[in-house]
Amino acid sequence: MKIDIPTLFVLVAMICLVVGILFSGAWFRDRSNSLALRAAAGPIVISVGVPLILMRETVPDWLSIIVANALLVGGIGLIWSAIRAFEHRTAPFPAIFAGAVLWLVACAIPSFYRVVEWRIALLSLIAAAYSLAAAFEFWRGRTEPLQGRMLMVALCLMHAGVVTARAVAALIVPFAGGPLEGNWLQNLFMTEAPLFLIAGAFLGVSMVRERAERDLRMKAETDELTGVFNRRAFLEASRALVAEARKSDEPIVLLLFDLDHFKSINDRFGHAAGDRTLSLFAEIARSAIRGTDVFGRIGGEEFAALLPGCDPAVAERIADRIRGDLAAKAIVHGGMQVTATVSVGVASTAGSGADLETLMAWADEALYQSKRGGRDRVSGSLAAAS
Repeated sequence: MKIDIPTLFVLVAMICLVVGILFSGAWFRDRSNSLALRAAAGPIVISVGVPLILMRETVPDWLSIIVANALLVGGIGLIWSAIRAFEHRTAPFPAIFAGAVLWLVACAIPSFYRVVEWRIALLSLIAAAYSLAAAFEFWRGRTEPLQGRMLMVALCLMHAGVVTARAVAALIVPFAGGPLEGNWLQNLFMTEAPLFLIAGAFLGVSMVRERAERDLRMKAETDELTGVFNRRAFLEASRALVAEARKSDEPIVLLLFDLDHFKSINDRFGHAAGDRTLSLFAEIARSAIRGTDVFGRIGGEEFAALLPGCDPAVAERIADRIRGDLAAKAIVHGGMQVTATVSVGVASTAGSGADLETLMAWADEALYQSKRGGRDRVSGSLAAAS
C-alpha cells in the first residue's frame, strides 16, 4: 500500500487550523490566557507553512523552502512555549524562535543551502530538540495526574528518536526523489511527522479539556477562602467513608470545630482580619491531620474533620493540639495582634455503627459541651461513648 504523503500533509494543515481556531476562541473569551494564545498561534503558523511546502516547484524556492520551513519550525517553537505555559512556566522568547532563526541563518549560507541532505538534517535535529524539550516539560509535571501525560511523554520521545534517525539517514543515505517522495526509508520518515502532529494535537486538546474539567470540579468542591472542602464536598466524601467503615466495622472519628467569639473578631478588626484567622485555622488543622483524613469548612466559622480508622483517644489529642496551636498563634492586622481560640466536639462510631448524620449530631452535642464549659477546649460525646 502506497501512502500519499501530500494528502497527509493536507490533513495536518487542516487539523492544525482547526486546533488553532479552537484555542483562538478560548483566547478571545479570556485575553489573559497566554496558554490559549500560544496554543492557537503554533498550529496556525504550521497550517500556513505546510501548504507552502506542498507548493514546491510552483512557487519560488525561497518561499517553499526557506520561509515555509521557518514557519514550520517557528510553529513548533510556539507549541513548545504553549506546553511550558500548560505546565505553569514561562518560555524565554529567544528560545521560542531559536530554531527558526538558526534555520534562516543556515539557509543564508550558500554552501549549506545547496545541499538538501544538510537541510533535512538540520530541520530534523531542530524538531528533535523541541520534541525532547516538550517531553521533559510533560515529565516534570508528572505530579499532576492527567490521563494523557505519560502518553505525551512517550510520543514526544518517540518523535525525537525518529527525526534524529532521519537526520542521520539524510547524511549517510543518498537523497532520492522529490521533496515529498523518495525511497521507502524517506517515505517512512515523512509519514511519521504528520502522524505525530495529528496524535499530539488530539492528546494536547484532551489534556487541556481534562484539566479544565478537573479545575471546575475542584472549584465546585472547594471553599474559596481557605482552600479546603466546602460543606457539600465534605459531606459527600464523609458519607462514603462512614458507609465503608460501617461495612468493615472500622472506627471513624468526627471532629467539629467552632472558632470562639468569631463575630467579635470581625467587629473589632474587620472582615479581612476574620478571613485571615479562618485561613490560619485551616492551615493549622490541615497540618495536624493525615492525608487520608477529610477536612472541610461546613459553615461561617465552623469546620469539621473526619478521621477514618483513628482511635477516639488519639483523635482527642489531635484536636487538642489543633486547639493549642491556634491559641498560641496570632495574625498581625493593622499593627495589632489578633488571636483566636476554638472549641471542639469529638464523636466516634466505635462499636456503634452510626451513620454520618448520627455522628454529626453526637459531635455537635460535644461541641456545645465545650462551649458551655468555657470554650477553648475539647469535649467527647457522651452519646458516642455509651
